[in-house]
Amino acid sequence: MASELDRKRYLHLTVCLLPRCNRDMMEILFVFLKWVASFSHVDEETGSKMDLENLATVITPSILYSKTGEPGPAESFKSIKAVSQLLHCQDEFYTVPDELLPYLDPNIVDFFEKNPELPPKDMLKTCSKVRRTLICL
Repeated sequence: MASELDRKRYLHLTVCLLPRCNRDMMEILFVFLKWVASFSHVDEETGSKMDLENLATVITPSILYSKTGEPGPAESFKSIKAVSQLLHCQDEFYTVPDELLPYLDPNIVDFFEKNPELPPKDMLKTCSKVRRTLICL
């Protein structure tokens, strides 16, 4: 079973692999939701009860859903936990992971900046080529 730190790392890497337009949309939506949650429990009259956990519970079925039918309780709980973690750690998840920084060749960074709409399949091919090059060094 993966540790909490490993799960967080896997989630971070998964966010990094999303197509740029999806990452951008997720960032905009989640920044907005974090702002909405900042008004939770302001006071009894004006505050809402929609903190990050409640927002994650409400939006998870809309953004993470099972294509095979109704998810079981365990699957639903894991999905809500993942979305909650995405909401809580969003500033961290929208940056390049520290363990990948040494592998970023300026030419590769330029390549991805010049090709922002690169499909994930092509991105993975390029990353595999870079990895093979690094292994040979």
